[in-house]
Parts: sequence; structure tokens; C-alpha cells
Amino acid sequence: ISTPESMSLRLNNELGDCKYQFILLGSSRMAAATVKAVRAAGCHNKDVPTKVGTFDTSEEIFDLVFATRQLEFAVDQYNHMQGWAPVHFAALYVTTGIVLSSPPEGLYLSGPVLYTQGDTSVTDTLRTCADAAFPVCPNTLGPDGNPSKCPCSDRSKIVIGGVVHGITSDTFWDAVFAAAAQGADDMGVDLRFDRFEPQESNEILFRKMSAKILSLCQGGVDGLFVSLSDPVIVDAVKICQELNVPVMSINAGFAESKEIGLIHHVGMVESNAGYQAGFKMAELATFDKAICLNYESGIAVVQQRCDGFKEAIGELGIEYGEVRVPDDNEARFKNIVETEIGATGDWSGYAILIAGSPLIPPSLDLKKVHAGVVMGSFDTNDLTNEAIDNGDLLFAIDQQPYLQGYIPLPILTHAAKTKQLFLNHAIESGPSFVTSSPNEKLANCVAGSFPVCPEHPHEDYNYISDALIILGYVFFAIQALASLFAIAWMIYNRKATVVRASQPEFLSLVAIGCVIFAATILPLSVQGRYRFERNAITLQETETLSEDTQLVDAACMAVPWLICIGFVLIYSALIAKLRRIHTIMVSSLSLKRIQVTREKVLTTILGFLLPIIAVLTSWTLISPLRWERTVTKTDFVTGFPTESFGRCTSEHSAAFASTSACVIALCLAYALVLSYKTRKMPVEFSESTYVS
Repeated sequence: ISTPESMSLRLNNELGDCKYQFILLGSSRMAAATVKAVRAAGCHNKDVPTKVGTFDTSEEIFDLVFATRQLEFAVDQYNHMQGWAPVHFAALYVTTGIVLSSPPEGLYLSGPVLYTQGDTSVTDTLRTCADAAFPVCPNTLGPDGNPSKCPCSDRSKIVIGGVVHGITSDTFWDAVFAAAAQGADDMGVDLRFDRFEPQESNEILFRKMSAKILSLCQGGVDGLFVSLSDPVIVDAVKICQELNVPVMSINAGFAESKEIGLIHHVGMVESNAGYQAGFKMAELATFDKAICLNYESGIAVVQQRCDGFKEAIGELGIEYGEVRVPDDNEARFKNIVETEIGATGDWSGYAILIAGSPLIPPSLDLKKVHAGVVMGSFDTNDLTNEAIDNGDLLFAIDQQPYLQGYIPLPILTHAAKTKQLFLNHAIESGPSFVTSSPNEKLANCVAGSFPVCPEHPHEDYNYISDALIILGYVFFAIQALASLFAIAWMIYNRKATVVRASQPEFLSLVAIGCVIFAATILPLSVQGRYRFERNAITLQETETLSEDTQLVDAACMAVPWLICIGFVLIYSALIAKLRRIHTIMVSSLSLKRIQVTREKVLTTILGFLLPIIAVLTSWTLISPLRWERTVTKTDFVTGFPTESFGRCTSEHSAAFASTSACVIALCLAYALVLSYKTRKMPVEFSESTYVS
């Protein structure tokens, strides 16, 4: 159907005799034309009326379902979620290498979600905002680029709370808390997630958790994630549900979470992890009997792991056994396991799944005695990494705590505005099977919970503007061209009387000095940031020099060299010329003939150049100018710099600059004295008036 007209004609022909009791549309773009054709044929008023439903939603479709009731239902696939979720998960993978475990359903479902005429969950605001793709401030535009009818969501006002049983001494939870903080930063929301200190008993901890949960929900959070580690926690969460606070569980309490209807559970479904462990072990080794080592005390989570392992081993047709062992007595542990399997032999044909990390050390000790057994383990640490590298473990199961902390933040943040959730109850962070130890780089990233560079405020470096730098280059070029032109003119007219009388060799030195003096503009245009590289996260200076530091340092020291040498060369040449004239003038008054040689004149020039060169050389060797940048303003919240100034400085720069100024001042004073003494000489022989 290529045009609306052809669609309408086709529908009228097809529906004219009202032969269909129900019509399901594969696309919502045909909905308006279809209900119009149904009504035009009177099919909606028959004893058995024709009813219409459609896939996909829009504001127009919602009107047809809820306002005019011409559609029986619409099937939503949460296309907004289909947009944001892959981006978040892909970004997590790119920055951490972590991926979600595949759920039993095979994929994470964003639909179908059925909206019927009696559904009261779809408000007018939700209809409008779904069409506008739920804009987030400062964006106020819809997908079409026009101003959105839906007000943008200010995420800084969204409050997400978290309460878990991970106390400060339990290092497993370090990654969870770090990930949650990063998730809140990424989403731009207000996270209220405090960590409890160790308590005298679990009962006290759980009661404090319960009180914290009630405080957050009654305070008006927009979403909450909790670990359901005790029935008292479940009771508190039920009150939050009565207050219409979206709650999801993490880490512990999958069954309870599903039973009381929480929106999601993020963690490793223990039975599924045990089930996958059975097939992973069969993939990596050949064995005739499998044993799950369980805690003697009986812990529900560990029992679920063994139950899932048992199910997989049964499907594989392999003999299964379960052995309960103590986690605090290695001698009894060894005796119980060897009683079950045998005190002698290498245990070839046996496979053991270690269901908890406290059981790993004594299990590996057994491996040393009975080398034929193959083993896999839950949980990862330095010991399991070493055992994997040594071939003592086939794998270790990582439940990826980073995901357990991070995932609730984007889900709850989006749900606060969109009300869209996955259809899967469990968002599975594990099992992730570790079959080789991480390299040093990955190990450092895991230990640091995959630090992300913060978004730094803009810093004003107060650089010289490009326009001013270009203007300086133009001035230098003008000066250089003028000097070159003057030298070329003197060479061309070197035989002319006035040129010869003006002593062109000295005038050439003056022109060269002017070029050197004007060249000071070039190093003054060289600018740098900070002397040392800065840490990408903290912005603190490191001990590594920045790439441009040597260049800027050289430019810093070049400035006094060019200024002083250029200035002294100009005036020493003029002084030499004036002194030659003065000597001739004095000898003529006494009717003596005298010859002023070039060597004597050169001595005059060197007499001024050598002292300034000595000062500059000492300055360069003893206390050279170096580029330094000083922070003048910082961000009030983060403390990061927002404004700074760069300058050339050194410990004794003032002393050397003063000494250089004195040499130049003496040069000027002597030039003025000579200019005064030769003021009566004809202008064609002396420029004393202009020099003074």
C-alpha cells in the first residue's frame, strides 16, 4: 500500500462486508484508516462487532484507545527503553569490559506491554512525553526538532536511595558503592546511599537497615534499591510499596523480590549460576561424578547454587553428590571429603564445585594431594586467580558486584519519568566465568572500581588572544622588512657621499639590533598550560613534565636575551659612531690629525655587549626563567580550577633583571652624554640630536 488513498480503498474493499471479528494491525500507521473503514462499514455496530488492536503506540494511538475507544488495545515495545538501554550497557562494556549474564529467557525484554481501554496507568502527561521521547533538561526539543509539549526532566531533582547489608569491613561491597556513585554521576541524580559500620549482630544491622528504608521512602525518594537480606527488610520494603515508591532489589533476595512484586532484582540468580556451572565444568573437563561442597551450617544462597548444579549434572547424565563441610576447621573439612571420596588415589574422574569462598583454601589443599580431581569455584580473589593460572581450578564464578551497584541507577532514573521497565524480573550480573587471571592493567582497574574521569569545569587560561598574536607577528614582519630595506638601500648607495659620511657599518648594526629587539614578540607569543601533567581525574599535578614545558621554558629565557641584546646592539653601535665623531672633533680643535680604526670602534661595541652577555649567561645558568601557572579561581563544589594565569618566573629573576636594566641604563646615559658633546656637529656627520 503505497499511498493513503490506496490504503483507504483497499481497507474499504476488504472490510466492507464485516467478515472479520477481530483485526490485529502490525503497524500503528494503519490504525486511523482501519478504524475509519470499520466504522464506515458499520462493522462496530454489529451483534458481533469488529474489534481492532495494534502494535506500537503514539499519542494518536493512545487517543484511539482511551479517548474515543475505537481501538481495543495497543501493544507497546518500549522503544524509549530500546534506545537508552543498549547505550548504557555498551558504554559499560567499553569502559569496564563487563557484560550482563544472559537470562533464562535468552534476552532482556522491553515488551510486549498491553494497554487496554480500562488501563488507568497511562496519564495524559505520559502519552505526551512518550511521543516527545521524554526530553531531559536542558533539552526542550522533541525528536522532530520542534519545541516539546512535554516538560523536560530535571534529573538533579531526582532522588535515588540505596540500603544494603554491605558493611564497611566487607570489601566485596567496595565495588558496589563505587559503581552506584558513578551511576548517579552519569545520570546526574541525587544518590542517598550510606554504608553501615560493623554492628554487634546481624539483627541490629537489619533493624537499622529497616529504619533507613522507611526514612528514605517517607522522605519522598523517586526510587530505591535494597538487599533483601532478612524478613525485617522485606516488611519495610512493603511499606515503601504502599507509598508507591519504585523498589528493586540487588545482590540478595531474588525469590523474596519476585514474591512481593519488586520491579527488578539485580544480581546473580544462584540456582541459575549453579546450573551454568555444571555445563561449564562438563565443557572444560571429562568426569564421571560431580560433587558440590556446601556449608555444614546450611546457607540458603549456597544451597541454591548446589541445587542448580545438581539439575545440570542430572541433565548431563552424570552421578551427583553433595557434601556438607565446615568453613572453619580444615582438619574436619579434609576428613569429611576424603571419607566421601576416598583417602587415597588421585580422584581421577571426580569434579568438585566449591560453593563458597571460605571453602576454597582447604579445597585447593586437597587438590595438592589428589591431583586427578577437577575443580571450579564460586567467587574470585587473588587465590582463585593464582589457582587458575596453575591449573588447579578450571574456573571461578564472578557475580560482578560493579553491575549490582551501577545498573539500578539508570533503571530507576528512567523509570521515574517513563515508567518503563524490563519484562524480566532478574537483571543478571552473573555468572561470569573467569578462566584466566586478569592482566595487570585490568587488575588495577578492578581494584580501583573502573575510575571515570570527572567532567571538569571550564578553565580560563587567560591566553593572549590569537588576534593580538597575529598583530604582533605583523609588527615584527614590518620591522624586519624595514631593517632589511634599510640595509639593502645602504649597500646599493654605499658610494654616495652622504652614506659614506653616515658610517653605514654602524647603521647596519643598528638595523640588525632593531630586528633582534622586535623578535622579542615571537617568544612572547609562546604559551603553555601547566608545567607538569595533571591527573585526569583529580587534576592534581604529577611529576611528569608537560610536553610543551621545554619549549615554553626556552621561550621564557629567550625574551630577556632578545630584549637586552637587541637594545644594547642598537645603542652600542650608535655610541661607537658618536664616540668616533667625538674623537675626531676633539682632535680637530687641537689641529691634530688622528685615525680612529675599526678595531677601536669594535672595542666600544664589545664593551657594552660583553657585560650584558655575561649577565644573561649567568641568569640562564643560575636561575633561568621557567613557565609557571598559578590558579586564581576554583569551582566552589569540586575545587577544580576555573581560572589561572601563566607567567615566566625564577627565584632570582628580579636581581638579574635589575642588573640587566642597570647595564642598559649605563648604555643610555653614555649615549646621552656623547650626544650632548657632539650636538654641534653637522647633521650629515652625526645624528646626536635624534639619538638624544
